[in-house]
Amino acid sequence: MDTIEISNLNRQFLFRLQDVGKSKAQVAAKRVMERVSGVNITPHFCRIEDKEINFYNDFNIIVLGLDSIEARSYINSVACSFLEFDSEDNPIPETIKPMVDGGTEGFKGHARVILPGMTPCFECTIWLFPPQVKYPLCTLAETPRTPAHCIEYAHLIKWSEVHSGKEFDPDDPEHMQWVYTLALKRAELFGIAGVTYSLTQVFEFSILIQSLILSVFSNSRFALDIYPST
Repeated sequence: MDTIEISNLNRQFLFRLQDVGKSKAQVAAKRVMERVSGVNITPHFCRIEDKEINFYNDFNIIVLGLDSIEARSYINSVACSFLEFDSEDNPIPETIKPMVDGGTEGFKGHARVILPGMTPCFECTIWLFPPQVKYPLCTLAETPRTPAHCIEYAHLIKWSEVHSGKEFDPDDPEHMQWVYTLALKRAELFGIAGVTYSLTQVFEFSILIQSLILSVFSNSRFALDIYPST
């Protein structure tokens, strides 16, 4: 159910200013089909959980560009549910549903290949995602001691007070600048050094190549002992 926001426009070439508020899936499908002759894309503007399990079985490769760990875990469980083993407990190649998981955060990003039954799945490596650090609100409001306290004060407490009903977007430069400015003033008030714009960001082509490689491998009758990764 993802829709296009202003902050999405500077990170891709499919969306335009007039597309803000529209479905990402529908607009992206339309633009790709306009640019690439012969390509047929069917967009789906709905929750991923609303689809029947067999809907995902029709795909040779699943490429994930999801924001939440919960959504990734769900698709991971669906892909793994298709896996079958032979009499010697080896994965049957035809039942392996390759996945490419990709995402960005600020100026950083990642892309990795998951082959159920051959490589660790998403749940196997969920520990790679650090738990969210939570600070007592009393510390943030009354006795901040670190740059992180000042940043979280601006983000968790002051943002909602000043921007009632408006969700904070860490990918929006104006939002980040607002939090940084307020956090810096907070730090100066309590004599705390170290609040920088880059630290504020921290707190708050690869996928395509791997998909093309997997599209060749997934049509093979033989599973490989090696797989591409970044």
